[in-house]
Amino acid sequence: MVGGGTCICVIIKRWIMQRLVTGKKKQKISTAEHLDRVWAKEEGRVALVKYCEAEFSVENARAYDDSTKYRDIKDPNEKIKLANHIYDSYVADHNSLLHVNTSQSVRLSLAEKMTKLPESPNTSELDTLFEDFELEVKKNLLDTFSRFMVSDDFAVLETEKDV
Repeated sequence: MVGGGTCICVIIKRWIMQRLVTGKKKQKISTAEHLDRVWAKEEGRVALVKYCEAEFSVENARAYDDSTKYRDIKDPNEKIKLANHIYDSYVADHNSLLHVNTSQSVRLSLAEKMTKLPESPNTSELDTLFEDFELEVKKNLLDTFSRFMVSDDFAVLETEKDV
């Protein structure tokens, strides 16, 4: 019974901390928007990655980071390099420690697009190459982020920095 009491105390503490943090906000934002705001700041991104490492789900944070970097690259040759890295690291090798859980349709579509990539590096095709993949990775990361939002680390981050 002692362990159960401790668990309830931790839950209550987290609930109180979360209410204190969200009570300071003037407007409610979606979890996805909150993730974007946290991710946009270095200290928020670092804190979330550390949380993902503790949860053994760092592959989602790294894949999301790489896919957002990919989106911002303008040079087609650099985009192709990063595209190969993303595909090889997070999609192609099912035995990789960084393999990301995505739907079969996204994996197959991406595999097909990657085989055609060297033939015709069309700028519009390059720009949209990882759109579906990024959506699924973000969905995975939002699952972890929802737990991060009730953690002590997040409460500290929110009170120290206006994320």
